[in-house]
Amino acid sequence: VLIDDDPLVRMSWAVAAKRAGRELKAYPDAASFIKEAASFPKETPIYIDSDLGEGQRGEAAARELYASGFREIFLETGHDPAEFAGASHLKGVRGKEPPWGAG
Repeated sequence: VLIDDDPLVRMSWAVAAKRAGRELKAYPDAASFIKEAASFPKETPIYIDSDLGEGQRGEAAARELYASGFREIFLETGHDPAEFAGASHLKGVRGKEPPWGAG
């Protein structure tokens, strides 16, 4: 699962997922994913952008997802990973590149 407000990022991840033979569901905001979250296994990897636009922070949405039982939550961001040190609800902090290689 990818949650990112940037349509170009969602598109590049979709291309990379297809090339890697992976299934990807992408959402423009956390609320869109949360509506469907019950249909996903709790071990589903979730990559969420730090800045979701309109003042929405991915870190806050990640806390909510963690509280609902998801544990494979990664912040995908252009910010320095050190800014998120100590965020125990995150499995990791990574850049904007898809985990299966570039699209």
